[in-house]
Amino acid sequence: KPKYFALKAQLRAEDGKHGETHLMEAVAHHRVANHPNILDLEYVFQDKVNTYFVMEYAPHGSLYQQIFQKHRYVGKDEAIKSVFGQLLGAVTYMHRKGVYHRDLKPQNILCFDEGDRVAICDFGLATSRRVCTEFGSGTKEYMTPESLVKMGRDHSKPYSPAASDVWALAHILLNLVTGRRIWTKASRSNTAYRNYLKAPYTFFLAAHPISAALNELLVQALDPNPTARLSLKEFTMKFEAIETF
Repeated sequence: KPKYFALKAQLRAEDGKHGETHLMEAVAHHRVANHPNILDLEYVFQDKVNTYFVMEYAPHGSLYQQIFQKHRYVGKDEAIKSVFGQLLGAVTYMHRKGVYHRDLKPQNILCFDEGDRVAICDFGLATSRRVCTEFGSGTKEYMTPESLVKMGRDHSKPYSPAASDVWALAHILLNLVTGRRIWTKASRSNTAYRNYLKAPYTFFLAAHPISAALNELLVQALDPNPTARLSLKEFTMKFEAIETF
C-alpha cells in the first residue's frame, strides 16, 4: 500500500522570527512524537519563503468534525472512554517529557479509523516552561482565566501551562459527551462563564444531560483557582472511575 503524508507550509517572516518559532515547534513535536496518539512528524525543512512540516496523514479529519458535524460520540460511553482515554495518555506522556501543549482543542486533534483513534497535533504554542507569562497564547474558548490577556495587577502573574492543559481537556470531554460547547471565553464579561461562577455545581447539570460523576469531575477540573484545580493525574483517576457520562 502507498503511504500518504500531510504537508503543512508556514510562511517565514522577513526578520526570521517566525522561522525560529517554527523550528521550536518542530523540536517540541519531535520530542513527543513517539506515541500512538501524537501525530507522527516525519521531517521538517525550510526554503527562503516557508517552513514545511511533513506529517502523518489523518484520513478522517479532526475531532472537531467528528464531534460537531458528525455527532460521533454523543450517548456512546465506550467510544468516549476510548477516545478521551487516548488523549489523557498522550497528554500525560507529553508532560512527562516536559512539553505542555497550551492549545488543546478538537481542531488540533486528528482522527483515524472513523474517529476510533485520535492523535494530537499542532505544537506551535507548546512550551517546556513550567510557568508562563505569555498571556493570550491559545484559543480563547479553551483557555484558562489566568492565561487570558488581562489588564491591571494580575497581568504579570505567571500561570501553569500544565494546569491550562487540564482545563482544556475538561472542555474537550464535555464536547465529546454533549456535542456542545461550554462558553466562548472564561471571563466575567461572558454570560455563560459568569453564570458558572455563581453556581458551578448546578451549571452543567442544568444545561446538559450528564451524570453526577462527570459533573463533579468537570467542576473540579474547571476550578477558576489553578492551585485548587485537579492535577492531570487526579483528573485521569477520576475519569477512569466514571461508569457513565
